[in-house]
Amino acid sequence: MTEQNSSIPHKKPSLPSKNEGLLSYFSTLYDICQEENITLELLSNNWVVRLEKNGQVHYIVGYKFDLNPYAAGKIADDKVATYAVLSQANIPVVEHTIIYEFHNQEAYAIGHNSLGYAKHYLDSHNSHIVVKPTYGTGGAKNYQVKNPRQLVTALSEIFYSHPTACLSPFYKILHEYRVILLDGAERLSYMKTLPDQLAWKFNLQQGAIAEPIPAHLRKSIIELAKRAVREMRLRFCSIDVIETTDHELLVLEINSGVMTNTYIQQHPEEYDKVKNIYRDAVKLMFG
Repeated sequence: MTEQNSSIPHKKPSLPSKNEGLLSYFSTLYDICQEENITLELLSNNWVVRLEKNGQVHYIVGYKFDLNPYAAGKIADDKVATYAVLSQANIPVVEHTIIYEFHNQEAYAIGHNSLGYAKHYLDSHNSHIVVKPTYGTGGAKNYQVKNPRQLVTALSEIFYSHPTACLSPFYKILHEYRVILLDGAERLSYMKTLPDQLAWKFNLQQGAIAEPIPAHLRKSIIELAKRAVREMRLRFCSIDVIETTDHELLVLEINSGVMTNTYIQQHPEEYDKVKNIYRDAVKLMFG
């Protein structure tokens, strides 16, 4: 029996059957590990991936690879913290301000834990803001707010399942762009367009279409993404950049987990390219 056959399971581990995106993602990881002589096990209800090769063990949690420093990953997951870090470094970034649940009376929350504070923010931003969870992806529970009634509803929805929310000015957006970087190199980038003119969330899961970035913008968008990632000290991540109607480019958010499921559904011809991104990330974990 060869070394390769002895170190890799003969059968695929039990994969999630109800989530096609996760199934495709984990199947891709499994194929990579077969090809790279890495043992793969799924733990914790298929959410933790344990990889082992030559006595080395590494983990992937969901879509987060253990390439990123812990603190950097935590900052990227927090929209308010990301804004604080990037704005301090004079990197153009969408403003996000925290608001705590109203019953939170801890010292750190005082002044940012009342409906009055939220109403003042709304008034000071031309009565048009966005309210969203501090942590979260995919545009879930993101609300446009134009009056106090909508503000109360949005905060109630978010606070039902999150201890904090964040307030952001409403930006008139032409397009949103995504850039995936691995060790500072651009590996995949695309523009998100909205097929429905009434829509405002540029999320592929909610109907946005992935298209090539126009040539005249590509360099500027990728350079902005690289600046942000250098400041954050991240190795593997995706960066969302918006272009406003004034043609200003701003970092919207940074994702420490790299998800490509919907992109591949739209562009199956890009599967090998995406697979090689994950392959290189796995190989970098093993040095």
